[in-house]
Amino acid sequence: MQAFLDCEELRMQAVRRLDVPEANKYVLKAAAAAEALSKTAEGRAEIEKLLGHATLYVRVRAAGAVMDWAPDKAIPVFGSMLDADLSSIPSIDERLDIRVISRDWLYKHFNIRSANRNDLIEPLRAYGIELEHRDESRWQ
Repeated sequence: MQAFLDCEELRMQAVRRLDVPEANKYVLKAAAAAEALSKTAEGRAEIEKLLGHATLYVRVRAAGAVMDWAPDKAIPVFGSMLDADLSSIPSIDERLDIRVISRDWLYKHFNIRSANRNDLIEPLRAYGIELEHRDESRWQ
């Protein structure tokens, strides 16, 4: 678990520095650590504990791992990130990463083939998440 957390911290630092190669290196290492943990029930339980982690970035990355065995636990994490107040995160790239990763996991899970965030409103409602409707007409 510590390897996963360490890699995520190093990845966040790389994202904040706009160091793409370094961020990519640590995303692969974090994914390998999560995969190793996910091989046992105890490891999966440890990753699931991170769904409530204080660092939103860690929460989202853990949810990505949890999607493999418990999407019903991960989807609310992703859904909550779409309208979350991320203003306390100083890095715009980190905030963008949190939103994009969350949205993309949800699009994939619900098999949504558009880039319209509003298409997530109904599927997320089944998980108790009320996503605010946004006027997307200027993007179309």
